[in-house]
Amino acid sequence: MPCIPDQSSNPVKRGRHGRQQSGGGGGSCPHIPGDYGPGKNVNWEEGPSGPECTSDDNCGGELCTGYYCDPDPEIRHPPDYYDPKDPDNPHGQPPAPPPEPTSTTTTNPPTQTPEPPTLDLCIGSTVTPTGQFPVYAYSAYGPGAHCYGIFIVDGNIGSSPDIREAPNSKFAIDQCGTDMTFVNEGPEFFSKCGFQLDIAGKKYTPRQLDPLDENNPCSGHCDQSSITGLLLYENLQVPFCDL
Repeated sequence: MPCIPDQSSNPVKRGRHGRQQSGGGGGSCPHIPGDYGPGKNVNWEEGPSGPECTSDDNCGGELCTGYYCDPDPEIRHPPDYYDPKDPDNPHGQPPAPPPEPTSTTTTNPPTQTPEPPTLDLCIGSTVTPTGQFPVYAYSAYGPGAHCYGIFIVDGNIGSSPDIREAPNSKFAIDQCGTDMTFVNEGPEFFSKCGFQLDIAGKKYTPRQLDPLDENNPCSGHCDQSSITGLLLYENLQVPFCDL
C-alpha cells in the first residue's frame, strides 16, 4: 500500500487517517518529511527488528571521547567555558604575570684612602778618577739610578771622608716637600754610628749590603765614576709624594 505525505506510525494519526495495511499484523507508514511531496512505496515485512548494534563492533562506528561524550564527566564544568581566574579551576591556571620591576638603590663603595707611595734608597761610596788623585764621596740614590743621586758627605781628594758625618750632622734630603733625615740611631753599621732615616717621625733601618757581591742592587757606574752600594733602605713611605 503506498504511503502519502504526513502519514506516520503515530497511533493517533493512524487512527485519524484510518490508514492501516490490510492482511493482519500490518503496521503503519513511517513519517516521511514533507506534507505535499509525492507518495513513496515502503516494503513491510514481519519479523524481528534489525540490524541491531552490539557493544563489540558498535555497528562499525567509533565512540567519541572527551568531556561532551561522557555522560558522567569527572569535572562538571565544560573546560572551554570555565573561568580561568577561578582559583578552583581544575584545568589549570593562566600563566602568572611577570613580576613588577623593583627599584634598586646603588650604593657607592666606601672610599679607600690610598697607601702612601714607597721608594727604596741606596747609600753608596763614589770614586771618581781625576788627572792626579781620585775624589771620594758618599751619595744617596735610587737602585739603578746611580747618576741621579745627591752627595750626603762632601767629596775628598785622595782619601775617603768620614761617612758618619751624615747622621751626626742630621743631613736631610727634601723628597716631595718632606725631609728625610739621617740620624745616629738604631743598629750600629759603622764605628759607634747608627744610620737610621727619620721620615715624618717614623724611623727606618737600612739593610747592609756586601760591597763584593756581583748582584749588589746599589752598585754600578755613572760615566767614569764607580759606585759601590753600602746600605739599602726599602719601602720608605713619603707622605704627599706623587711618584
